[in-house]
Amino acid sequence: MAASYMNTAAWPFTGRYAEFSSAQAWTHDEAVDTLLIYGPVGVGKTRFAEELVQDAQARGFPCTRVKATVAASKLPLGALAHLLTSDVTEVGPVELFQEVRRSFLSRAEPGGTGRKGPTLVFVDDLHLLDTTSTVLLTQLLDAQVISMIATLRSGAAPSSAASSFLRGDRSRQISLETLPLDQAADCLEGVLGGQVERSAARRIAEVSGGNWLFMRELVDHAVKNGDLVRESGVWQLPEGLASPPQLADLLLSRLSGLSEGQQQVMETLALCEPVEYTALSSLIPAEELDEMERDALLRISLDGRRLTVTLPHPLYGEAIRAGLSAARRAVLLHQQVAQVRGCGARRRSDALRIATWQLEADGVAEPGILVTAALLARHAHDWHKVVALLSATPSVEQHGYLQQLLAESLHQLGKWEDAEHAFARAHALAENDQELLAIAMERTQNMLYGFGSAQRALAANDEARNRVTSPEAHRVLQVNEAAIRTTSGQPHQGLSMLRDLSSLPTPRVRLWAQSMTTLGYALTGQTQQAVETGFRSYAKHQDLDAQEEPSGPSMPASAQVIPLLVALTEAGQLARGHDTGEQALQDAVVMGALQPQIWLGLNLGRCSLVAGHLHEARRYLAEALAVALQRRYPRVLSLASAYLTAAEAQMGQTTFTAATAAASQDAAWDYLAGEEQIGRAWQLAAEGRNTEAHSLLLAASGLAGATGQLASEGWLLTEAARLGAYEETRDRLHQIAESSDSPLYRIRAQWVDAACSQDPGQVLIAGQECAELGLHLMAAEAAALASAHFRDVGNQRRATGALVVSHGYLRHCGGAVSTPLIAAQALPEALSARELEIAQKAASRLSSKEIAEDLVLSTRTVDNHLQRIYTKLGVASRRELAIVLAAAGDSSHPSQAR
Repeated sequence: MAASYMNTAAWPFTGRYAEFSSAQAWTHDEAVDTLLIYGPVGVGKTRFAEELVQDAQARGFPCTRVKATVAASKLPLGALAHLLTSDVTEVGPVELFQEVRRSFLSRAEPGGTGRKGPTLVFVDDLHLLDTTSTVLLTQLLDAQVISMIATLRSGAAPSSAASSFLRGDRSRQISLETLPLDQAADCLEGVLGGQVERSAARRIAEVSGGNWLFMRELVDHAVKNGDLVRESGVWQLPEGLASPPQLADLLLSRLSGLSEGQQQVMETLALCEPVEYTALSSLIPAEELDEMERDALLRISLDGRRLTVTLPHPLYGEAIRAGLSAARRAVLLHQQVAQVRGCGARRRSDALRIATWQLEADGVAEPGILVTAALLARHAHDWHKVVALLSATPSVEQHGYLQQLLAESLHQLGKWEDAEHAFARAHALAENDQELLAIAMERTQNMLYGFGSAQRALAANDEARNRVTSPEAHRVLQVNEAAIRTTSGQPHQGLSMLRDLSSLPTPRVRLWAQSMTTLGYALTGQTQQAVETGFRSYAKHQDLDAQEEPSGPSMPASAQVIPLLVALTEAGQLARGHDTGEQALQDAVVMGALQPQIWLGLNLGRCSLVAGHLHEARRYLAEALAVALQRRYPRVLSLASAYLTAAEAQMGQTTFTAATAAASQDAAWDYLAGEEQIGRAWQLAAEGRNTEAHSLLLAASGLAGATGQLASEGWLLTEAARLGAYEETRDRLHQIAESSDSPLYRIRAQWVDAACSQDPGQVLIAGQECAELGLHLMAAEAAALASAHFRDVGNQRRATGALVVSHGYLRHCGGAVSTPLIAAQALPEALSARELEIAQKAASRLSSKEIAEDLVLSTRTVDNHLQRIYTKLGVASRRELAIVLAAAGDSSHPSQAR
């Protein structure tokens, strides 16, 4: 909500981590007295410098600020006037220097800041400083009366002031560029006070160009205008991003002095970028184009063997387009159409560009070129563009393959009802098996993922089966039926229908079959085959995408990672699954592929939740849920809300995501059957109702088992065991482990065995094996349980040691954790800084005498410290100390993990 938005005047200083670290080190170096900070307008130079000034003030140094301006530069000492007393304005240069010197020195006397040293002078926009002020500041630097931090605009005319302060070894320079995407996202989350959905963060960063000033104006306007809204705890841009008028005015002011030809260049770029250099050089001389690049009004780059020209910033195009009349737009667009056609329109993307320009200029375009352009847009997964182009095609209602392409695009955009109407028309118009197959494969996906109905999907598949004639077509529809059954709770039946993939007719169908085979293997516990098949199909999909065939898969290669991520999770390859899924998610966001983005986010959250990385899981799941709510993806809503509630309950939260209760009722088919109950079970556990939680999870595991989905059944049983149902889950977890090749299932069974044994040593070993696999929360819970068993038999020392190990594992969970096994144990007593230092040296096998010599202590003092350390950590030797410190991550305060 806008009410929670931080005022833009208080935007936090975020990013620039490496640059700030270097600059801060230089300001701490007494051998350096000048730091020059370069960067373009709005990049955040002043904010960066202010942080350095605040750091100096915190260290007790006197500081003052000088703002150089065009107006002040016309007067000698204009920028320094506020630092001069009234009786020095008419004296000679020597007297002036001495007076200003005394003034600055007085700032460091006890009556001032209380610390002696040079006064730090911050000069903003140094390139505008007048000559007299420059000379005076140079003299003060030479006399070591001041040090200086100054900002300068990149690309500004060379300044004598700037060159005067290049002082050899005594000066340093740093250049600030626009914020990279990850740092821009951090900045947005800091100012908005909450998580920002990835595609929204990317859009703001792209439109602002990573420029801090532009980003600030955009966000302020978007929040006030209702474009940027917070839903389910995540900031989103449901309807796009508009540029604020004041920002457009600022940008257009830079164009006011351009010639008529230069203005036409900017207008052409605003409508048609990228534009070939040769096309623009017919409007103005090449020398003027190069000058415009030097003035940062455009960018010239090499694209293959051609020079192309673009605007320096997306906002320039938006501002210029807003000021163009329809007639002027049409003239410029027609000129570009003629220009591209005059060059032969040989590039593959030329058809798409021509069709887009013709539509914008006249509202119509040649039907043939519209269809070609739509196919190119489909290959680029630009579904909005496909819909726009086909909607302008006069014959779209009369051709089945065009209706199918339109329906497919509407499905990808989450417009389920519109897509079904278009699919039904396409099916009626289809003239051959090839068209019927293409329609059926996409239509059944719309039924399943859009409406959440496996029955409707199977009915649509049968409708196509009744019309096709060739054996090959029937084989494809068998694969499609297998996919529906695999993703709707019948993985064994689906796998039985997916044999002999080599006979399938097209690469697209083979990829689809391999993807579903990966998922079927993963759900039924055949995890090694699942991982191998998944990586093979992912590589083949990438190769197919690289061939740039418009008839290739409708989903990008990142979609192949969805079943692969399930496979890696079930195989216990959690870190590999996270890394593979995260890269695919980034790719999906870049491409604007909404469905893969949602499902990847969901499965990354599931992977993190299995590992016990609760805070990481919460981020993935909150975003997946928020985006899915926009389109109403039934199964995603059900699972994401359940997983999110489970994560929040284990983090100790007592209030849960607002959409959870409503979304959890939206379960529509049996993919990952029973897992929609995980959230409710952990919510009951958080309320102290463990018996009810056990019953719910055991019943859900029975449902999963009935569908043959060992992946879901095993996880649900494990969650019940973590809540204390050891005996009730033990036998079945062993059966699952014996029927699968997954180390994850084996270690879960061993964890429950150890818990049933009540042998603290065995429990600790089980926890260690969990940690090695990446199951850090289960590892922490095992160590906590071992601590309780040690305490029950009166071994307080071992109990304390196990608890320290538990909290070492918890450090991987990302923040607060409050599951029953963790919450039941008291925090271990923390080591002091000196104790930690001695403990680390002792663990590295240094003797007490060697430690004493190293730290300039007596041997007896070291031994006394070691006795206190042993008591706190529950160990009796240096060997045990090394083991505990390694498990605890050398934390001086294990409770930090909580």
